[in-house]
Amino acid sequence: MAKRTPNCVYRAIAYPTAAAAIWGTAFPAIENAPLITPTPSLGKWPVIVFSHGADSSRLMYSAFCGEMASRGYIVAANEHRDGTGPSSRITAEGGVERDFYWLDWSDLHWVDLDEQPKNDTTLRQVQLEVRKAELEQVIKAVYRISQGKQVPRTRLSRGGWDWTPRTCIDPSNPIMARHSFGGCLALPPLLAASTSPM
Repeated sequence: MAKRTPNCVYRAIAYPTAAAAIWGTAFPAIENAPLITPTPSLGKWPVIVFSHGADSSRLMYSAFCGEMASRGYIVAANEHRDGTGPSSRITAEGGVERDFYWLDWSDLHWVDLDEQPKNDTTLRQVQLEVRKAELEQVIKAVYRISQGKQVPRTRLSRGGWDWTPRTCIDPSNPIMARHSFGGCLALPPLLAASTSPM
């Protein structure tokens, strides 16, 4: 196991400190605000799918995502549950919730490997595969929303949301925005394109 201070110590210090630092701060947003009808020349609102970096969460990019939304984009920023964030909550089938914390490569025992990894490369490859699968599901969910269909229930959609007012979005050509480790997902397609004959 990794020799580091347990998460409970960090949370006991960091959470109250962060709460004191941001007390009274509000993000200028209106929950469940209706979408403005796009201009006829635009037709539908374009979509940005955002992937956060390692050791962070989607909430840490609220300023960026909010700025993009204010410029006319629909921003889908999911919380990656691949062990790269400080903590996240996973809701399994049946509504069972579980907290999931930062994973260090030395925390794991790889049963299918004869020799255990000496660094985080193996874990990062698996985490990139998880992120890829998550982003594919996000894009599928945005497609369903653009058609007024229901999406799988999450903590945020427990109230039975009506997605029909959201049909003015165009997920057919999403812009993929990423930061830091999230940007690593852009590398395999770029490398494949650069090595293919022209």
